[in-house]
Amino acid sequence: MHSQLETFRDRWHHVNAMTTEFARAVPDSAWQSSPLDGFAPFAKQLRHVVCVRGVYNDGIRTRRV
Repeated sequence: MHSQLETFRDRWHHVNAMTTEFARAVPDSAWQSSPLDGFAPFAKQLRHVVCVRGVYNDGIRTRRV
């Protein structure tokens, strides 16, 4: 049986793999494109994901939010 920490870790790895796969699949010419009007371009959205990931990592490391 998985502990909550193991479940979180497994899901974290899954989401990381999906994010990496998406980033590799976006053609260079499409990074400034947006999926829909009113949405930020892919480059800005991925930058946001990276920044949020850093905040989560800091919270896990320091145990402070």
